[in-house]
This record gives sequence, structure tokens and C-alpha cells, in this order.
Amino acid sequence: MAPDKFRGSITASALARGISSHLRQHHVDAKPFPLSDGGEGFLDAFSGDSIQVELLGPLGEPTSAKALLLREPDRVVGIVESAEAIGRQLIKQPTSAEAFAASSAPLGALLLACRDAGATELLIGLGGSATSDGGQGVFQVLNAQAFDLPMTIACDVEVPYFEATSFAEQKGIATNDLEKVRARLSDMATFLQEATGTDPRTLLGAGAAGGVGGALLCLGAQSVRGAQLVADRCGLTRALASATTLITGEGALDATSLSGKVVGHLLTSAPPECQVIIVAGTATQEVLNEIERRRPGTEVLILDQHFDTARSLAEPLPLATSLLDQLLFLDATP
Repeated sequence: MAPDKFRGSITASALARGISSHLRQHHVDAKPFPLSDGGEGFLDAFSGDSIQVELLGPLGEPTSAKALLLREPDRVVGIVESAEAIGRQLIKQPTSAEAFAASSAPLGALLLACRDAGATELLIGLGGSATSDGGQGVFQVLNAQAFDLPMTIACDVEVPYFEATSFAEQKGIATNDLEKVRARLSDMATFLQEATGTDPRTLLGAGAAGGVGGALLCLGAQSVRGAQLVADRCGLTRALASATTLITGEGALDATSLSGKVVGHLLTSAPPECQVIIVAGTATQEVLNEIERRRPGTEVLILDQHFDTARSLAEPLPLATSLLDQLLFLDATP
């Protein structure tokens, strides 16, 4: 059981553990592997010394962010989930102006705090951000401190810099303000190229977290596929070698789900003989067609095709287990 989160409804960890526990009651050897592509839930894949950092959030409001320090014999790796400092959960129902003003600077503060706590390098999960500033805030904070720690970003490495515009509307920016986002990204790209000699427009992964990926890559960060990193780290990649069935999913299946995110990664990495079942809150017909093309025979269970939207959002775990029971011929009805 290896899902991503259902944003605003249930965490990947709660869903994976809940479904696994339910299936074990029916004598199915189910194991939970909550996943993340770098966004919410990224920290759950690691264990280390926890640090709590008080900082100002994307709109300047006081907040608290968690990070981990993974102590190894020759290094201390700071593990950071960007959503802790600049996540969408920190700005509830923003106006378009607030969403546009949201700054990535708090992430810079969190990275500095990890350095000050003893980190010698950083692994940064990018995703789930409330920001679309092209990385302006985080770049200003780190550049002012001559920040030189080695950094690796874990994200959807296929998203280019200007693709950040496509996600801005999901973060609360009005359709008629999207051109302002694109103009700011263009200005920031030119600035980053002049300041660092690297053009974020040429870098895959640069659009992650509203362009934060581009700023960090221009500062010398390396990028890795977040979904693959977490799958390797939590033991799922090894477990798949002997698995007969893989259950994965996320809240909203759309075209982006297959571009470096959890579901897309697992569709290609699961062995051919492994049955793949996807559970989702909603799904577009376009992505359903593409899933069938990529991996024929994949079962997709969509909550809002069986239940009303309000119930699907409020009760994803029991509704998902009832659909799985039907599919797997267990003794329950929705």
C-alpha cells in the first residue's frame, strides 16, 4: 500500500496504514509505504533528530516548521520539507493578491536554521507550496548569507520553470492574474541568470514549488526524482520485487500525476507481473486513458464516481476500503 496524500483530506501515512490494517483483518499480507514526491509527507520517509524552527510564514505570519538532522559518521544531513515553511496549509483560502504575495523566504530561513543546527548538507523536498514567486524569496535569503552548503532537491524533476504558472491557480491566484505570475517568472529567470550564470529556463525541475527549484538549482543544488528517492528510502523498491499487488493513489489524478509524481513513478517501476490498483478522489478522463495506455489492465477506483464529493473528501479511508473490498472480493459493500 503505497499512496501519496489526498491533499486536504488525508495524509499518505494515515491512508497507507489504515488500508493496510483493514486488509490484514482479511488475512491479506499488506504493508504500508506512505510516499511523497517531495511535498507533504516527505519527512515521514526519514528518521533523525527533530528540530523545530520558529519563523515567519509566506505572508509574514508567525509559524513553526519542523526539520530533521540525520547524523552519519562523516556528515550531518538536514532533511527539509518545503511545505513545512511555505506550504498551502499555512494560507487558508487566500485572495488572489495574497496568493501572489506569498514568499518563499521562510524556506530560506529554515535552511539557514538547519545549517546553524549543524547540518553539513541538505536534502530538500519540494512540493505543496503556497508560493509562485519564482524562488525570489529563498534566493534573497540564501544569497545574502553567502550560503554554500551542498544541496539536493527532491521533486518532480520534469517540471520546467514556467510550468509554475500552471499551478498558480491551484494556489489561489485568479485566472486574470496568471499573466502577472508569468511576467514575474520571466523577470526572475533573467535575474537568476545574471546573478549566477545559470538560466533556470533550461533546467528540468526548476518549476517545482512555484519556481523555488529554479532558484536552488541556480545556487548549485542537484536534483533527484522525489518519488523514486522516497520509494528507495522507505524500502518499497525492494519490496516490489516480490509483491503480487500494489495499491497506490492520490487525491486528484490528472495529467501531472504521471509526470514524475508518485503514481507515474509506480506505474513504470512496478514489475510487469504485479497487479496495480490506483485509488483516487477524482480523475480526469485524459489521465485514465493514459494510464490504460501505459499499463493496460490497471484498476482505478475513483471515490467521486461512487460517492458524493463532500463524503469523498470527509471519509476517504472507509470509502476507499469499501471499494477495495468489492474489487478484491472481500465481504463488504459501500
